[in-house]
Formats: sequence, structure tokens, C-alpha cells
Amino acid sequence: MPRNLLSINDLSKADILAIFKRADSFRKQQTSVTQVDLSKIGGLLFFEPSTRTRIGFEVATWKLGVKTVIMQETKLTDTMSKAESMRDTIRTLNPFVTFYGIRHFDENIFNEVAPFTEHPIINCGNGYQEHPTQALIDAYAMWTKFGRLDGLNITMIGELKYARAVHSLLMLLSNFSNITINEVSPVELQVQEDYKKLFEIHDNTYNRSTKPRWGNEQVVYVTGFPPKNPSGTFSQVIRDKYKITQAVAEALSSDCIILNALPRIDEIDQGVDGLPGAYYFKQNELGLSVRMAVIESFCL
Repeated sequence: MPRNLLSINDLSKADILAIFKRADSFRKQQTSVTQVDLSKIGGLLFFEPSTRTRIGFEVATWKLGVKTVIMQETKLTDTMSKAESMRDTIRTLNPFVTFYGIRHFDENIFNEVAPFTEHPIINCGNGYQEHPTQALIDAYAMWTKFGRLDGLNITMIGELKYARAVHSLLMLLSNFSNITINEVSPVELQVQEDYKKLFEIHDNTYNRSTKPRWGNEQVVYVTGFPPKNPSGTFSQVIRDKYKITQAVAEALSSDCIILNALPRIDEIDQGVDGLPGAYYFKQNELGLSVRMAVIESFCL
């Protein structure tokens, strides 16, 4: 494994599968970490709101037997003129922690902090750029259901242009072959061309559409569609066109699963939750084993 996990491109196909297999062993309780260096302490620097990722990493570290400290801001009082610089924050914390999980609104944050620490860094989301650990969780959910990633037929629907988990997932899937992605999104919110081109290597296929055409997909990957994003404001009428209703879910094939990184806005009706294909809470549950495997691989 490389020293840091800043981008999903830091991982080879072999690395990805090794993380999946290790996550399997944690999930099935076939193994545990019993000889842990208790001096290991994680620094979770979450400068962007998060619930699932932060708590997921906290619990994963606890399960592995190590501790974490959490920092959510560097401007401690209103009397400070501005926040402490991130490079000063890292330099200050280096003596106290042994690895970092960082979530930040700035896409370039790792150019700012990586040169100032020798400790491993895990990217927990940087701006609109990437979210590699979420991509690992998403792909692992598919892998546990189908036993493979090669050859899957996947529909991605919603606001995709600014969805960092989508970017990382496409980059991850580019390591596998004969996958079909059916993109369903308004033209203004389609995935950037460079992610599409990267995915299309290894005989993968990428189809674009502004309207859903449900058919043979095995996975429906639903992204949140907030009313406002950098491309503009989108009415409820437009957003509803990309919603997974109970009627849509019931029309999908019997082995199709619906994924969503959560939190849900209104892109999936709550009536879908009880259907067999609703896999998003299982996906969230699987995230614990994946995060444990990532922490063990990079930080312990």
C-alpha cells in the first residue's frame, strides 16, 4: 500500500481487492487485531460537516483498539481575526497523533498539508474532488452482493458533476472491465469528460441520458440532488425526474440493488426502504468493515 490514501488512484486493482478481502474478514469476524500498538492515535480533522464518515472512522478505530482525537475548526473564538493555517495545525498536531483522517471543503487541501507531516493521511472528502473511502464502500457493497465488479450494469442517477464519491467510484471501477455505466442526469450536471474517459478503459462502456430508461441494470446508484449547486438552482419539478419512487423501485429487476451514500435528501422515497432492493442501509453498515481495513492498511 502507498503511504497515503489521498486519491482512489493511489490504489491498484490488487490493493482494492486486498482491502475488500480484509473487510470481509472483519465483517465475518474471522480475524481481529489483538496486538495493537496502543501509542497509535488518529487525528480526525473534519473541517466540513459530517456525521457518517466521522463517526464511521471513530468507531472503526475503536474496534481496532486505537484512539482518535477530533478537530472541527481552528478559529476557536470570535476574538481571533482568522483561523489558524492548516500547515500550522498539522505541525502542531504531529507530535500528538500518528495518522490523519482529513475532510475539507478545499479541493487542494492535501497540497497544503502533506508536505508538513510524515504521518499517513486518509482523504475523507476534499471539496467537489474526491471521496476515496466512500468509493471503496460503494464498490464493496456491489462486490458483496454480486461477488465481482467486472461486467456489472450500473445506472448512476441524479446530480453527478459535483458528487465527489461518484468521481472516486468511476476511477475505482476503471480498474475493472466490461462494466456499463448508464448516466442519468441533467446536461448541466453530467460527469466531467475526464472521469468518463478514464472509466472507459478496459472495455468499459459509458452511456449518457437525461431521462431514465430502466432495463437490465444490476445497480442503481442514486446521488443527492440539492436544489442549489454551483451550476445553478433546480426546481422540485426537475429534481423529481431523477427520484427513485416506490413505483420505479418495484419495476427494477429482482436482483437489482439501490445504493446511496447518504444522507438522503429526497432522492429516494421512504416507501422504497422496505423493498428487497433497498441496499443503502446495508451499504452504510458495510462501511465499518471497509474503514477498519483502510485504517489497518495505511495507519497501523
